[in-house]
Amino acid sequence: MNFKQLREQQDTFPVEVKTGEGVVELNWSDVEYADGYRVFTSPVGKNHFIGEINVKEPRAVLKKRKNGVALSYKVKAFRIADGPDNFFGESEVVIACPMETPKKLTASVGKDGVCRLSWRYNAACDGFKIYADDNGSGKYTFVRYCKDSACNLDNFNKSGNVAFCVRSFVMVQHEEKLSKASVPITVAIPKTKNERAAIPDHSEIRKVPESCENARFCAGSGQIQNNNHKCTVMIGGDITASKEMQRAAVKGSSSFNDAFASLGGIFAS
Repeated sequence: MNFKQLREQQDTFPVEVKTGEGVVELNWSDVEYADGYRVFTSPVGKNHFIGEINVKEPRAVLKKRKNGVALSYKVKAFRIADGPDNFFGESEVVIACPMETPKKLTASVGKDGVCRLSWRYNAACDGFKIYADDNGSGKYTFVRYCKDSACNLDNFNKSGNVAFCVRSFVMVQHEEKLSKASVPITVAIPKTKNERAAIPDHSEIRKVPESCENARFCAGSGQIQNNNHKCTVMIGGDITASKEMQRAAVKGSSSFNDAFASLGGIFAS
């Protein structure tokens, strides 16, 4: 079969891509009549393909690739008898991006019960994805994205022994190119406690009868005083205090403080 017939009959063939740290592996099926294959690369989105290596088998391993940098790859088949640069078969274009695997993953839990993860990463990437296994099944589910090589899992609500792992990623044409998962780490996360918001403590304020003579509490009047401070009640305007609240204030009852503290209207100066 002559060269022209080969070119006319040969369809585009598929290529399988595998990546590792600094490595891109391409695999495809044998092309009939081919004596060898040449692998070409180009920046993503550009049609500037340059020949990289020749191989005899339908498999190519390209090493010393830059982690975090995506390139387009394609393969062309040739016959020695047809001379150099005469290719009669061409593969589809595939994109591959070798990724560095995050290393030395560590985990710690603060006094607030929040888990913090950190890891080592030296290559380029667009971010990281955190995964967790909270039931020991070995199946990890996505938790959150993280921009830097450390993050707090503030909204993670699982407790007990939880295993975490991290993967880096690069966005290439709206698709995530992921690294291999880091070595997982297991950490014991306590059950979080729902704490009530603290109520301002006004126990140091000395209540005096004179401060409650007015029945209206607003800025500039109805002040409760101690030696050096004053406390003015301001709640979006004037509020008329009941006689019961006035008497409670004079006696130092906590009901007076609680009533106004719940409204958030006490400003001390």
